[in-house]
Amino acid sequence: MNPLKVVHSTVMSCTKCQLANEGRINPVFGNGKTVRPDLMFIGEGPGAEEDQCGIPFSGRAGREFNKLLKALGYSRDSVYMDNVVKCRPLQNRTPTTGEVESCHSYLDQQIKIIKPKVIVCIGKTSASSLMGVGNKPMKYIQGTWKTYDGIPITTIYHPAYWLRLENYDKKAWKEVKIKTFEIMRGVVKKAQNLEKQNEQG
Repeated sequence: MNPLKVVHSTVMSCTKCQLANEGRINPVFGNGKTVRPDLMFIGEGPGAEEDQCGIPFSGRAGREFNKLLKALGYSRDSVYMDNVVKCRPLQNRTPTTGEVESCHSYLDQQIKIIKPKVIVCIGKTSASSLMGVGNKPMKYIQGTWKTYDGIPITTIYHPAYWLRLENYDKKAWKEVKIKTFEIMRGVVKKAQNLEKQNEQG
């Protein structure tokens, strides 16, 4: 069996943490390009719409994120999208450290199977889990680089944060979106350079 399908099957019946008992409807497994995509995006966890349909980043924040992808020349099918936890935390609360750790082995297996050129953490929870940045504020860690299992990894603000900003601080909202696009242009360039290096042997 396809190794990614094996992980998927395990996730669908997982009861390792309390998220399985908080009223989830569907565990939400990653989707998109599964063979060496340029970019793998990893967010925090499913929201209400994702819980209903079982597809990551399918809610309002996901639709906002699709606009960024399109501006960068990517479609949803050309990248891989996932979260650090597969089940929706009740009332969209931040998942606990224990819940993130319970799901980590699945995500780690996915990364090893998919082999993305670059990983982008979407939001602080994802960055804390995969980049080891602790509780540092996003304004200090966005766009910084580390490696995860030899793969370049960086972080950007979550699109849900963009949407909240838009409602009460238009100036900050514009600044965050401009900065995010600037970071993502650098991410795309890094992925393209890695592809060139690979082609050159």
